[in-house]
Amino acid sequence: MKHCSITHELKAWLDGELAVARAEAVARHVDACARCRETVRAFRGISRRVGSAVGAPLPICDARRLRHGAVAARRDEESFLRFLQGVAATAAAVCVVSTALLVASFDGAPAPGSTDPGIANADAARATIDPEYPYAREAALAAGLPAGFGLEGE
Repeated sequence: MKHCSITHELKAWLDGELAVARAEAVARHVDACARCRETVRAFRGISRRVGSAVGAPLPICDARRLRHGAVAARRDEESFLRFLQGVAATAAAVCVVSTALLVASFDGAPAPGSTDPGIANADAARATIDPEYPYAREAALAAGLPAGFGLEGE
């Protein structure tokens, strides 16, 4: 086996992550190859050092610093959540005010041939987009739009 093709598999082999057949092939290679045996020894040494460091207690000054950092992070998170609540409340207020203004500005004039005030505004909106709409001129005038508004082609 080439070293470039096996080196990336050594850690997976040590961690038991390879399929059985592949693990057996890597084991045979490690037994036969001094360079890979040395790499495996180095990996095992690193694993032992990391494992022993994980269980070691933190010095008191580091523990206090970590606790202080955690408290500050929580305070920052709470502050950010309060900010987001304010943004959400402002957005809700804008929606309510916009809806109220929209409802207040509705004049209720019906479109020609219509008794439904909602159709008047729909006809006026359509008239601004589609000058070929049969009630375009009447709808625009009924909605209080200037004559010819949206009817430039005429």
